[in-house]
Amino acid sequence: MAANGYIAPVDKPEAAAATRVVRVPVGFSGSAAAVDAHVPELGEHTEQVLLEVGYSWDDIAALSADGAV
Repeated sequence: MAANGYIAPVDKPEAAAATRVVRVPVGFSGSAAAVDAHVPELGEHTEQVLLEVGYSWDDIAALSADGAV
């Protein structure tokens, strides 16, 4: 995968070394797939996802208090 260019390093200011991410494994003539420079942290979008699937802020607070999120 690395030899074919499917793995790309992404620098993160808080990390000692670059994070390796998987690139899009397909290409189209005349355009190259870009690697998103932002790699989300673990749990970064938890609240957003829970809200989208129907949890309320009170539900999320309760889950957080129980250590589930």
